[in-house]
Amino acid sequence: MTANPTSNMKTTLNVTKSLAVLACASTAALGQQQAKLQALYDQLAVQEPQDYANAVQILENGAIQPQGVDYTNIEGLVLGGMDDGTPFFLKSHNIIAADTISTDELRISGLLRLGLEGAGTVFGMWEISDPLLSHPEFTDGGGTVRVIDADGPNTAGSDPTADRWHATHVAGTLVARGANPNALGMSPKATLHAYDTDDTFTELTEIFSNADTSDDISISNHSYGRVGGWWTVGSSGGVSYPVWAGDVSVSTVEDYRFGYYDNNARLIDQITYLQQTYLPVWSAGNDRLETNQIVGPNSTYIGFSGTTPVLVIGAYPPADGVPSGYDSLTSYGVSKNVLTVAAASDIVGGWTAAGDVTFANFSSAGPTDDGRIKPDVTANGVAVLSADDPNTSPINTTDDYFSYNGTSMAAPNVAGSTNLLLELNRQLWGASATPLAATIKALVIHTADEAGASPGPDYRGGWGLMNSARAASLIRANFEAVGTPYIHEAQVSTGDSWTLPVTAVGGQPIKATVVWTDPAGTVGTAAVDSPALKLVNDLDLRITGPGGTTEPWVLDPANPANAATRGDNTRDNVEQVVVDAPVAGGSYTVTLAPTAGETLVDETGAAAPQAFTVIITGIDAEHGNPAVCLIQTSATTYELEWVPLLGVSYDLETSTDLKAWTPLQSNVSFDSAPVFTPVTRNPAESKRFWRFKESN
Repeated sequence: MTANPTSNMKTTLNVTKSLAVLACASTAALGQQQAKLQALYDQLAVQEPQDYANAVQILENGAIQPQGVDYTNIEGLVLGGMDDGTPFFLKSHNIIAADTISTDELRISGLLRLGLEGAGTVFGMWEISDPLLSHPEFTDGGGTVRVIDADGPNTAGSDPTADRWHATHVAGTLVARGANPNALGMSPKATLHAYDTDDTFTELTEIFSNADTSDDISISNHSYGRVGGWWTVGSSGGVSYPVWAGDVSVSTVEDYRFGYYDNNARLIDQITYLQQTYLPVWSAGNDRLETNQIVGPNSTYIGFSGTTPVLVIGAYPPADGVPSGYDSLTSYGVSKNVLTVAAASDIVGGWTAAGDVTFANFSSAGPTDDGRIKPDVTANGVAVLSADDPNTSPINTTDDYFSYNGTSMAAPNVAGSTNLLLELNRQLWGASATPLAATIKALVIHTADEAGASPGPDYRGGWGLMNSARAASLIRANFEAVGTPYIHEAQVSTGDSWTLPVTAVGGQPIKATVVWTDPAGTVGTAAVDSPALKLVNDLDLRITGPGGTTEPWVLDPANPANAATRGDNTRDNVEQVVVDAPVAGGSYTVTLAPTAGETLVDETGAAAPQAFTVIITGIDAEHGNPAVCLIQTSATTYELEWVPLLGVSYDLETSTDLKAWTPLQSNVSFDSAPVFTPVTRNPAESKRFWRFKESN
């Protein structure tokens, strides 16, 4: 049933206000959520350690040793556990980041003058090793350590410090205080709880199942992923061979795990559905076009048949990512509810056009096997300077800082910047205000800068290059406008719809983005590129107005390099609709509803409403006049420092008596804030006033 437009507007505004106090959920509902997480924790607390022990037993019982590889002691790798009876391994995703995605504009000296540094915030980091806690970047300058080992010393592998350099570098990108100003982290005053990857899901469920919510986190960074495709070198009979992680009983051409929704992806989706204020940020991986490291004799390589390593004689599988580097994401990065981050080169001075974005050649690309748009966004992951540990680094043996490449560096760039958006939201709405994870994800996606050869999303960089400044400006504009018109947290039930009438500002597109945290999908049997959909609740976003109805962006997984088109998106829990040239002053309606015949369910399969977040820009909204600061630059010249709101046009007027106002500029708008507008005064005047007001 579609709501009456008038009553719907009231409902929407009331729901939107809940952004300040998020899930004004009942105590009973929160108790049920924690009980479900407690049950999952009880299961995982037994299952994860047992899976790990079983994996160790398989590795140590001699089955793999004939190939001469000690899989428990390979630099950059750590045993992850078991998945479907098979041991799996994790590897680091590591090869003027803040400038590239405009996070520098959120600092006290930045364009927005917000002074956001993460003070008072806490977020998490899971890594294959512990960081170097004594690094000077991890104190507050007075001796207090802000990077805390939350789960005790890492004990994985024969040398648990072997990859400490990687964890140190990631932590530095997240929270380095700027002892070296060039290595300043994204959230330099935040506290970081560092965990190693042993029992990750057990630790997460333990955090969220506790009735004491003071230790709950809203953001976590994960710069590692499951090994897939080509990965190392082994030997048999004294002869060296490349090792391919694919299961040759499934395919000798493509590792079926690329794009495959596995148990790890399902578990992280399950946890995030139960804890809807938690957003994990995951690196996409560096597998794109990776190939074998050596050429063995007679085209022989070591592969796996199930859990058993075998010598395979025949043509080498192609480079990872079929075709042309697409379909090269594995495991966690394939999950629906995480924010998966691709890597691009540094952009000095920040983004100005889509052509500025150069995707890193190594950065893993989508689609997922069911055709979903992954990665989600892009950030700088090339030559990122951060803290380092020269005692464990494979290439840096002298300095406390080093530059590395990889999606491992792009992910903390996004996670640390996203933490600042949470800080801003709490400053505006109150310390207890925690938005839905879907809201933060939608903000990052909606405000991203265009990247790629064509408008809309693509399978290499997702929805574009993160723009922290634009996201922060939108949070602030939503707070200051009457009725918070831009960001809407709500829910919809089976057979119902959510509608919002809007008026186009004109001169800019109307853009609407919806994100929802979807229940975990079903893990299918091992197969290459199975198209079976993993989306559980399918919501449809549309904008209707002069000219008809506009549908969301869609991509074609069968032709992954093709430009995005518009159509019915049946795969993703992210949809975006853009009306490119709306009629100024025209009336439009944004509608969100379950797809026809869809029954919305919860994680148990029982009928339940689906929570979501819709963000809309390019629409008319009521605002107060902006505050203006007068800065004298000479005897007769001044600069007016003022902060415009996104999507609003202003008139600049001047007066000597506050009665008669003379226009100086009309109908001007700006994409950035604050703005410095030069004005002059006649020295003979005793006084002069200026004001900005919203254009009629």
